[in-house]
Amino acid sequence: MAYRTNWMVAALVATASLLPAQDNKVPAVQPADATAPKKAAQITIGVVDLSKVIDVYPKAIAERERLQALSKRFSAEIDALSKQFDALRSDLSLLKEGSEKRETMEFELRMLSEQRKGLAELRKNQFDRELEKFELAVYQDLEVACAEVAKARGVQVLLRTQSTPSFEDGAAKDPVSLQRAQLQAYDRRQVWFASDEVDLTQALIKYLSVPVDAKPADAKGADGKKGDAQKPGTGAKDGGL
Repeated sequence: MAYRTNWMVAALVATASLLPAQDNKVPAVQPADATAPKKAAQITIGVVDLSKVIDVYPKAIAERERLQALSKRFSAEIDALSKQFDALRSDLSLLKEGSEKRETMEFELRMLSEQRKGLAELRKNQFDRELEKFELAVYQDLEVACAEVAKARGVQVLLRTQSTPSFEDGAAKDPVSLQRAQLQAYDRRQVWFASDEVDLTQALIKYLSVPVDAKPADAKGADGKKGDAQKPGTGAKDGGL
């Protein structure tokens, strides 16, 4: 038993004496573990307040003015029929009940009422289509512009942020309406904090200072060659990002 114990002690001492010499040895290269998780690439995230961008986008301003003019024209047409309807109804009250002239005027009044109703529905549908086309065109421009601005700033993900409405920005004219608008904004908010360093709102506003047409950013220029990141539809490089 003593012999076995002494042998084990001697073996441990001999092993310990070799350890310092092993410190200088180059460790063997271990094969890569295919199942080991790879280090995640660093992602830069930016934010943009699209509402602020759309408010000052020249193309959007021009389209809003056009739609306002269209709305006034449609309203004037309906108002003209309403005045005819009111005048006819006023004349009807002067006619004798059951008379042929009154019956004829009652028929005209019903037809005018249906005409006004049909025109109002027609103009509403037409206006809604124009509004949808306007919104779609603006969002298509923003899609292109956001990608170009983000790439120029080294941003891989761009999120939409939303400021809280206030009286100063004309969001509402009375406290109740403002409270409702603020509550709606909070309920829809996705980004609750972002530092100024990652806010690309002003960069996007500058990029869109000239209206653009939505098309791929790598589209060929006037010379038929692919250019660098260009403002779609302008043919000019954006060096101000």
